[in-house]
Amino acid sequence: FQSESRKTFIGEPYERVMAYFYRGILYWMDGEPDNARACFRSGQFIDSDLDNKEYSADYVLLEYLDALASAKLAGDPSD
Repeated sequence: FQSESRKTFIGEPYERVMAYFYRGILYWMDGEPDNARACFRSGQFIDSDLDNKEYSADYVLLEYLDALASAKLAGDPSD
């Protein structure tokens, strides 16, 4: 945990991941799969712990939703 005054976004990493997840779901419901995919990918990036190399990529649901949005956009969901 870090001091709240030092953070750009007030909240812990898991809170930021869930904010991107919920925002992606809202974009998906509004019929904007490109913005939803961007949110899911941003959530995956936030979830990767680059400093300590611990607990990275815990939210596998974000990867599935990213692939689903890519398939919806006629992209290649296999990557």
